[in-house]
Amino acid sequence: MKNDRIKGKAKQIEGKTLRKIGKLTGSKRTQAKGMFREAEGIVQSERGRGEAIVRRATDRARGLASRPPPSRRRVVEIEKTKTVVRTRRR
Repeated sequence: MKNDRIKGKAKQIEGKTLRKIGKLTGSKRTQAKGMFREAEGIVQSERGRGEAIVRRATDRARGLASRPPPSRRRVVEIEKTKTVVRTRRR
């Protein structure tokens, strides 16, 4: 869903920021927290993307299921003899 994608992107940005702060201060722990938060954001964002794909597919399937079936095509043969025109259904 859109919400998950936005929240996931925010976590990614937060994670990158934490990682850079950890790198500047020399704190391995802060770097690790940042990497974890970034990975968490990626997963959440992809989950939202997957949900959106599934929702679109189910909506499309419902739309197709609610339509009436397409009409069968008729093959029409026309025979002309003087003034008589006959059509035959196959």
